[in-house]
Amino acid sequence: MQVPFEKYRTVCLQQLLKIGRVLDVRWVASSFRTVLAVWTSYPALYKHFSDAASDAKVNGKDKAELKGLAAKLSSDVTLMNIAVMCDALEELSELSLSLQAESVSIQKAHRLIARQVEVFTARKADGGDRYEIASDAVNEGSFRGVPIVVSNSKADRLINKSQFYQALVDSLSRRLMPDSEREIVDCLNVLLPNPWL
Repeated sequence: MQVPFEKYRTVCLQQLLKIGRVLDVRWVASSFRTVLAVWTSYPALYKHFSDAASDAKVNGKDKAELKGLAAKLSSDVTLMNIAVMCDALEELSELSLSLQAESVSIQKAHRLIARQVEVFTARKADGGDRYEIASDAVNEGSFRGVPIVVSNSKADRLINKSQFYQALVDSLSRRLMPDSEREIVDCLNVLLPNPWL
């Protein structure tokens, strides 16, 4: 059953309202919501840009821009990069929210960060759920109805998944408590009521 274009346009506009400029936001949760909105609305965005690019009411310059945006969404590089970012930002968003909890102690924060380092280390080889979905879509040549083509543009740069996750591992590892300070923290935990319960 075909969904009318107006419904696509409505969904697209709702998601576009959620999409901010990723580089302007400060909180990782906001960045995740932005990239997730693009991932979720991928077919609606593609359809909107494609249909608007062929609309007779749109002027030539805007048509070219809309056609370029549709082509960008049809690129394998764009899909793979969005998948990697979405997977990583989801993990970082959850970690950020966990670290902001009132009940978090230094030891618990250390465990949360150490766990995240392990997850990102594993992701260097396997990638996340969305990365796997995007890889399958590239192999099939279609992602939820959007035709995916191999990009020949030198401007399109695929995020090196292993390097990206290694950079996250390195960054998080620098925030781990050094082993030399663990004994002091263990002594301080005796004063905290949470471990007694």
